Parts: sequence; C-alpha cells; structure tokens
Amino acid sequence: MVFINRLLDEREVTEDGKPIGLHPANDLNNHYTPMDFIQMVEKIEKEHNAARLIAMPTDQTYNKYMVEVLPDFDSYVQELRKILLNILIGLAKSLKLVNRQSLSQYQ
Repeated sequence: MVFINRLLDEREVTEDGKPIGLHPANDLNNHYTPMDFIQMVEKIEKEHNAARLIAMPTDQTYNKYMVEVLPDFDSYVQELRKILLNILIGLAKSLKLVNRQSLSQYQ
C-alpha cells in the first residue's frame, strides 16, 4: 500500500497527463528492491490496468521511478479499500468474540 498511497498523494500535485516521480528512498522509504518494484508495477498494470512504470531512476529522472497512472487506477484503489475494510471488519468481529470468551471465564 505504500506505493498506492504515494501515487494517490503525488497525483494531487502532479499536472494531469504527466508521469508521477517516486524516489526509492524519499517517497517509498526503500520498501522495495528495484526488481520487486518492477514486478509489482508490472503485475498492477497487467492485472488491473492501474499503473505503468515508464522509467527507472536515472539522473534524467532526478533518481525517481516515473510512473504513469492508467485509466483503471481509481477503481483499483476502490477495490483495495473494500478488501482492507473487509479485513478490518473481520478482525473487529474476531476481537469481539475473543473478548467475550475471555470475559466469560471471569463471570
């Protein structure tokens, strides 16, 4: 989610139609090795048509990955949010059951 959150943030301040520059350390906190980053973005492009890597970090890109946001990006973000919400709901239900069970032994 670090990658998606950074794309969301940077899209707000990037001119429409321009690629988004993400610095491996400053923007992505070194969460991804170059190979992992490439594979992740390729997968997001192929499976969700949400983002495309158009340039690797070089002096010409100010040492940033250049990423193009694709047409299905917003629907991909919505899909991720639904998944995360379902996970949180499941965790909340589990915690409630655990708390009820653990409290019952003291009654």
